[in-house]
Amino acid sequence: SSSISIVDQIEPILDEIKNSYVSINVGEQQSAVERLHSELTTSSSLSGYHNVNNRHVRLSTLLDKLLQLSHNHPSFISIIRHPQLTHLLAKWLKSEALPHGYTNQQFKKAIIPKCARLLYAAYQGEHTWPIEFVTAYCWDLTYDGLWTHHIDCVPFARRIRAVLC
Repeated sequence: SSSISIVDQIEPILDEIKNSYVSINVGEQQSAVERLHSELTTSSSLSGYHNVNNRHVRLSTLLDKLLQLSHNHPSFISIIRHPQLTHLLAKWLKSEALPHGYTNQQFKKAIIPKCARLLYAAYQGEHTWPIEFVTAYCWDLTYDGLWTHHIDCVPFARRIRAVLC
């Protein structure tokens, strides 16, 4: 199955990123951030992923594995709080700057709620959240409703809504 081979490809990449990020070396941490950003944004241009559905499966699997890591290695999830990654995922919450081929509504419905869950996992214990979350919430509530109404994103949406009330 292609999703098994995708998992087999993603797990060592995320292990490398995790090991670099949890080191005390700032240079390695920044390299980990840049590598994860690259993995998220270039998944649509990797060789062997010419089929849009395969690219979707790869990005979806990558987000799933990041969510899994957030539960198994809580210190690693702070990588998502890096401004470069937070900004990227917050833009995706507004359906902006999605990788090529992800503008299809079906793909957005699968990918965008995972981004919201990942951001919630990263920020749930933080007292200060980026204002981008409020603008993304208002945008999604007004237009797509892909994550503000999604059952798995209720805690994230509720926390943002509390800021507005």
